[in-house]
Amino acid sequence: MLHPFKVFAFVMLTSTLYASAQEDKFVLTGIWQENLPMIASGWSTNYQFFEDGRVNYNHNQMDCADSVITESGTYKFKNNTIKIKFDSMTLITGGTLQEATGSCGSEYEIVGGEMQTQSYKRKIKFKIQEAEPLDDYDYLDRIIIDDVSWFRMAHNPDDY
Repeated sequence: MLHPFKVFAFVMLTSTLYASAQEDKFVLTGIWQENLPMIASGWSTNYQFFEDGRVNYNHNQMDCADSVITESGTYKFKNNTIKIKFDSMTLITGGTLQEATGSCGSEYEIVGGEMQTQSYKRKIKFKIQEAEPLDDYDYLDRIIIDDVSWFRMAHNPDDY
């Protein structure tokens, strides 16, 4: 039988480890991909969080019908809450929507058009519900936001 103090100490240690992942000591920097702990024929929707406070929200590369490529701005991370202010958007203007070919995961794709960056204003705020390393993948961490898993695919956001 375990001594009550040892059980208490184990519970306290476990709670402390979980809590430290939830506090601002948790490093958000990196590339966090939505719902998929691997890269398919392209990146799924993901966030690039840079150490200097910049952020990119990259739309799914396999959805070739989506004209929006990236939303960019700045973020603040405190008390498990991420606040993002977007100030620009990179998108494809013009072109035509045609039946998809190649490695698109969508039924249609934009053919032609021009890549353009324009001013764009949007604010979002969300709370990280959970942050933990994954047992199945030595190199991956997972955060949960609004019941959706996001996987850290790279610690260096420049690896995108």
